[in-house]
Amino acid sequence: MAGLDDLYENRPTGLEVPTQGSSEIRATKAKVKEFASIEHAYNGRHKFPTVSILPANDSNSRRIVIKITVGMPDELYYDNGATWIKITTNSEIADIIADLLAHQISSPIDHADGSITTAKLNDDCVTADKIGNGAVLGHHLNAADSVNPEYSVAPLVNGSDLDATWHTHSQYSANSGIQFLSSALLVGSGTGDIAWTTIDANTLSGGVIPVTAKALLLIINISLINTGLGSAETGVAVYGRKAVGSPSITLVQQVVPTPVTANSLLSVQAFCPMTGTDGKFDFSVTGTSAFIGTWEILLFGYYV
Repeated sequence: MAGLDDLYENRPTGLEVPTQGSSEIRATKAKVKEFASIEHAYNGRHKFPTVSILPANDSNSRRIVIKITVGMPDELYYDNGATWIKITTNSEIADIIADLLAHQISSPIDHADGSITTAKLNDDCVTADKIGNGAVLGHHLNAADSVNPEYSVAPLVNGSDLDATWHTHSQYSANSGIQFLSSALLVGSGTGDIAWTTIDANTLSGGVIPVTAKALLLIINISLINTGLGSAETGVAVYGRKAVGSPSITLVQQVVPTPVTANSLLSVQAFCPMTGTDGKFDFSVTGTSAFIGTWEILLFGYYV
């Protein structure tokens, strides 16, 4: 019988032959080692039995076993005499981790709108490289639409919250960008050359075009008439500049090689630069020696 149940305290009785004492000592040692080898190492450490199927309950054992299942973590079970009670939850933890990994892969971002508040963010955790291109829109700069209006940068942009020591950015005002006139205005027209001529766009538009305008939007119409001259090319070039002494640019150039067999009409749109301080610009027209036709310059918009 395994265990110590077959060791009797009243043996030897004292009546045995003394030479049998050694046998009793050897039997006792063997029984102790047999007892210790059950769920123990000879150094005193406990060894839990490993099973794949939980054995029948034993009301006297109060055993602890390690249950092994292929493909699942090992679990510790305790025999309370009537049933096996699982002590560890390794399988449940593994399932939770697997579910979390699967959820992370399928739903990398699943936070409801407004669920992440300022208090939940560490300081400096939102850096510039975490803000996507185009993520900051115009209404994010408007105090009326901001979550925290006191942090709006709109007053810094339009200058309403700055004193005279700060500079403002008028290009970001509501009137910045390209503006169109309600109707085109005649800048000039003719049938030949014209020297550099200064045009006051602010006065011409009745004050609509501000002196701070950076450029004008022009429509230039050129009509070349069939002359039948045969050997001379005909054409015209229109130039613009923002002020006297400034480099000039070619707004449009139309030259038709001979012979001109039909009337030629060209209409183009062009930008002419301005200083942004006086509302004025210059233009000139130069035609070829055989130029016969008309030119016309119309003003229909400006850029601030």
